[in-house]
Amino acid sequence: MILLTVIFSVLLYKGSLDSIDHLLQDRVMQHERPVDTAIAIIGIDDQSFEDFGSWPWSRNVHAQLLDTLSEGHPAVTGFDLTFPVGSEDP
Repeated sequence: MILLTVIFSVLLYKGSLDSIDHLLQDRVMQHERPVDTAIAIIGIDDQSFEDFGSWPWSRNVHAQLLDTLSEGHPAVTGFDLTFPVGSEDP
């Protein structure tokens, strides 16, 4: 048992088990599932930059987005972004 633990630890340390780990993760994460239409993800794309200008945008842009989203009475709204500088419009 100790020998197996040592062998496993050495293989793990050398990264020899990474390909097996990646294969297993792919199998788990890539199951076909029905799409949950109750979830909406809103992304920032090239068209967004054309419409609103370069980053960072005014806080008013984010406030308008929240106002629009709140009209649909969402259970949860989350932001995954960074505000790297202060805003001129509180």
